[in-house]
Amino acid sequence: MYNIPFSNITLNHINGDWLVESRQLSTSDPTASIAHAIKFIFAADDYLELLPEGEGSWALKTEETMNRPYLLIEVFNESWKALITRLFINTDTRYTYLNLYFDTGMELTLVKFNNKYTDFGLN
Repeated sequence: MYNIPFSNITLNHINGDWLVESRQLSTSDPTASIAHAIKFIFAADDYLELLPEGEGSWALKTEETMNRPYLLIEVFNESWKALITRLFINTDTRYTYLNLYFDTGMELTLVKFNNKYTDFGLN
């Protein structure tokens, strides 16, 4: 596996269709739409679609205190801050994994299938 350094994470790493591989719900709001999503579609124009339902926006930001990237996600007039705790690619580059820790205490691991034309700058 290849870990992407936090300082190198770009929009291109986040864009795409991500399936929820695992989730650790918090007790703060287990009924939130984002807590039940099975798929996140991060579009290049900051549009976000959640499946089975929900749409909104997203942005890649940098947390100033720790200089770590996070996602700002807004869906149904709710907003969440999700710290990127790990972004890594299998050595065969078929899958990318994204670990997120939300300000509510929820944790998600998302997985994205990479086609053979995906360029992650590993060459």
